[in-house]
Amino acid sequence: MEAGLLNDFVEGPIRGAVFKTAVWHTQRVLGYPSWDQRGPKYLRQANGDLKFAGPFKTDRRINLEE
Repeated sequence: MEAGLLNDFVEGPIRGAVFKTAVWHTQRVLGYPSWDQRGPKYLRQANGDLKFAGPFKTDRRINLEE
């Protein structure tokens, strides 16, 4: 959605979406797996939109923890 891949298929603003996945992917969405600490982190804005906020952890933070 962020990259505009659905723009040719959806008219108007997207009000919601359903994403079917395996239960263990919830851990990844929350940034818990050690192997995906540089994964993308999104924060919900006051108006309900999502905004990219960088990785869950920066390289500096990962180095500090190590």
